[in-house]
Amino acid sequence: LAPSDDVVLEDLIRAQLATSRFREAEVNLAGLLSEEEHASRRDLQHMRAQCLMELDRPVEARQTYFSLTKDQAGQADIEAWIGLGNVSYVLSDARSLRRSASRVVALAPERHEGYSLTALWFRNQNDNQSALESARDAISAAPSDASLIAFEGMLLMEMGKLGEARQSLASAAQLEPGNQTFRQLLGDVDELIANNGGVFATEQGTTD
Repeated sequence: LAPSDDVVLEDLIRAQLATSRFREAEVNLAGLLSEEEHASRRDLQHMRAQCLMELDRPVEARQTYFSLTKDQAGQADIEAWIGLGNVSYVLSDARSLRRSASRVVALAPERHEGYSLTALWFRNQNDNQSALESARDAISAAPSDASLIAFEGMLLMEMGKLGEARQSLASAAQLEPGNQTFRQLLGDVDELIANNGGVFATEQGTTD
């Protein structure tokens, strides 16, 4: 009834995002952003970057986040820096991941995302001990986040600390009992413990 009404189109886009119809939302967002009066709107750019990630188009999403973070307003746009960090991890862009992590920690030291991104960067550098320390900083900021606790458990598994890993993964599974990934990881660590004679490793290369 009102195909040229941008307000109605924006309502439609938000409804499409809410119902995970990302392809349709991205087409509509691209159309809005092509118009001069909307081209610089940061909220629309954020929504389009979200759609691009959901549509497995991370290179385009990274370019959008680069645009969002490069100007003066972008220096303080924490959600843009978090988005850039996440897409940089997906693309194995270590330089952008580290820069994003540092920026997020500086902007919001009380939030977990900066420490989480830092942990991912350390893990990519094969420094699991530093990754574990950053993951625990993230957990301190968000102690009820099951995904962070499960990430801690995965790092502990990789370090051979199976007993501690099991405790973390059991806690994550308890927080989200319906999460099949957590249950699978818990089963994996139980299998590793069984294969090691039921002995929990407390440190790499040592046992209780």
